[in-house]
Amino acid sequence: MANHINVYITDTGISYDPSNLVSQGDIVTFHFPTSAQSVQMNFGTPSCFSSSNLSLTGGTQGPTSSLEVDMHARPGSYPFTVTTSQVALSWVEGKFRHGGNYESKNGSLDVTTEPPPPEEKDKKK
Repeated sequence: MANHINVYITDTGISYDPSNLVSQGDIVTFHFPTSAQSVQMNFGTPSCFSSSNLSLTGGTQGPTSSLEVDMHARPGSYPFTVTTSQVALSWVEGKFRHGGNYESKNGSLDVTTEPPPPEEKDKKK
């Protein structure tokens, strides 16, 4: 049974829920800030996904994308780089000008072949 891992890319960094530990066949959903107008992701080579790149265009909700960890991904650490851009309009010399800020963040996913730890049941008080 595949697990679902969430990766949150924010203005302050990258966080993982529940962690960056993934197994073959797991679904990883990347969540990007609502301010991002475009997102470029580079998973490097080799990648734990079938693709080594991902491009998204933002909207009012912020872009998201889900990928499945390749069934042939070998155990190990797989770094990735996320570049987001925020597009802004500004009034310069009597005209609207497009501008933007580009920001890069680095993260990684660790592929394991070990089964996930058992979930803890609610403990009696």
